[in-house]
Amino acid sequence: MTPRRAIIFNSHARSAKAEAFKNDLLRMAPGWELRPTTGPGAGIFNARQAANDGCSVVIAAGGDGTVHEVSNGIVGTNATLGIIPMGTINVLARELGIPLDMPGAWKVIEAGHTREVDLVRVEFAGQDGNEMRHFIQMAGVGLDAQVVRQVTWEKKKRWGAFSYVIELCKVIHARLPGITVRMDDAPPCDGSFALIGNGSMYGGPVRVFKRASMADGLMDVCMSESGGYADLLAYVWAVLRGRQDQTRGMIYRQCKIVEFTSSGETPIELDGEYVGCLPAKMTVIPRALKILVPAKEVPR
Repeated sequence: MTPRRAIIFNSHARSAKAEAFKNDLLRMAPGWELRPTTGPGAGIFNARQAANDGCSVVIAAGGDGTVHEVSNGIVGTNATLGIIPMGTINVLARELGIPLDMPGAWKVIEAGHTREVDLVRVEFAGQDGNEMRHFIQMAGVGLDAQVVRQVTWEKKKRWGAFSYVIELCKVIHARLPGITVRMDDAPPCDGSFALIGNGSMYGGPVRVFKRASMADGLMDVCMSESGGYADLLAYVWAVLRGRQDQTRGMIYRQCKIVEFTSSGETPIELDGEYVGCLPAKMTVIPRALKILVPAKEVPR
């Protein structure tokens, strides 16, 4: 009996382009179930349904947002995640060495090599009360989350990755509330904004989290103690030089649990998707997800 396998694909592209993409999937993956997304949260629902229906492999065909939703849909099941990167930045695909073209990514899926990676469970304040999700690659609290919150699908379609730069220039003028961070059993510390990594990359090929491993049971927290143009430039310069843990005004630590609080409304993003606001608690769940990866990415 042929195992059931599903592809969850982002249908937001609409028009002839979306139809052409669907036809490419049909030619490339005969016998696979195609389940298009219809809006926010649909990827989680479709992926969970596919896993519950007995699909052994569930593919996320889209950007980091689609990957985020599909991974949340299959967490806790026996399904394996596959990735066809079709988004603006595709951070996780870059992290795992998955080709950014459809034929190359499909070869990785067909080869069937898997790797177990950690997930980070996040409990946060959502629009409808307390919510819970997981992230694979990275998360942000404060500045970058506000940028993500303001970058709409229409802006990404028009400006691509540059849309994030445009919104950053707007957001940096607004003074967001400060944050208080407690990592494991260490005393709390105060800051302006924070990035949290399970993988090493953030925003594309930039390795913000230089000590990160996706299977070490730890997350990396990189926090700026103050805000403003000068501090942001110092933050970026430190990251580019690999001196996140040696720069005054920055805190870089690894931990298993981190809790964030704030005196005002402070947004958070997970894998490049705005999800809600503080307070939030993040906990590493070791080796909680299987992903199809190139053979060179499989631990020996």
